[in-house]
Amino acid sequence: MIEKVENYFMTQEKDNVLSAFSTVGSTLVPGGNSQNMASLFVRLKNWEDRASADCSSFAITERAIKSFNKIPEE
Repeated sequence: MIEKVENYFMTQEKDNVLSAFSTVGSTLVPGGNSQNMASLFVRLKNWEDRASADCSSFAITERAIKSFNKIPEE
């Protein structure tokens, strides 16, 4: 699953994203260590390189959530 999420950011949002890094088995949530948990860090390009409203972090997040909702659970 996490590979699909990383792939989304590095392909569908490639004009806005510099990198994506994930950790599997732990999260930043207290007590959030489990094999079915993960954390994902996405580094966006500088704002001057993505200055339109559809390139904001909010717009990127909204598109990502819509896309992730279509991924079937494994």
